[in-house]
Amino acid sequence: MTGATANRARYIDQLGRREPEIWEQVAVHILKRQANDYAGAVCLLTALHDLAVRRGTGAKFQMELENPADTRRQGELLASTCQGTL
Repeated sequence: MTGATANRARYIDQLGRREPEIWEQVAVHILKRQANDYAGAVCLLTALHDLAVRRGTGAKFQMELENPADTRRQGELLASTCQGTL
């Protein structure tokens, strides 16, 4: 295993311990609707995909990935709620 491969494996392991938080970060990046944030979402989704492959949970990953409309609706609701408290 090369140094880069070992580093990636460690990163994926660390990410696995924070998976729900990482999915939320993906949603936040997407909701911002900015190019840099989309790029950040893609990087995180790639890492989440690698994690799913490693764990053999590709179906779960696919299910999470296919629900962006639900995630978006939840984010918009949260954003409107937060605006009301500011």
